[in-house]
Amino acid sequence: MDRPDLSIRDVETKLEEELAQHVDSARLHREKMQEHSEKNAFHIAEARRLEEDLKSFRAVVARLLPKPSEEEAPPMLFPSTAEQAAGNELPELADGLPVTAAVMELLDMAFSDGAEFEMNSLTEIVNAYHSDQLAVPFTPKQVSNVLRRLLADNKIFLVHEGRPRHPAVYSMKPPPKKEENANAERSEVPESGE
Repeated sequence: MDRPDLSIRDVETKLEEELAQHVDSARLHREKMQEHSEKNAFHIAEARRLEEDLKSFRAVVARLLPKPSEEEAPPMLFPSTAEQAAGNELPELADGLPVTAAVMELLDMAFSDGAEFEMNSLTEIVNAYHSDQLAVPFTPKQVSNVLRRLLADNKIFLVHEGRPRHPAVYSMKPPPKKEENANAERSEVPESGE
């Protein structure tokens, strides 16, 4: 066996290099642990804040949209069996409750003043309000289809077009026309040269 000739100095240098590498690695991992610990604390705090926001949101929805009392008969949200048999089938049923009727009821109750709404929050509100009537909640896709039909029928109005991860925003009242806003701004700004 051939053994490489290593001097004492070479062995000492090699050990010092390995020691420095491990000390650096330990420092790096300690810094990462600190960073991960800080991020973990941030996410825990955000989760707690969002949990409180969600509770507040649900409380507001419960106040805005009171559920009918046990004594009152629920409003007729879907046609009788005879009407369905006569060919008046309603599309997209969720446990007998028409999506369109449920969405329109909530829009009339909560958004008739012109407040803005979008598909995801409206889906949550509709499902929360009708939770006792639905075995399976409505999906955002079902509510989105209803909103598209209502928009096509001019029953709701587009405030902002949707884009990826940002759903379209609607209102029950038409938004002010952009030309009117632009004309108002132009009249306030003096022309150059005056």
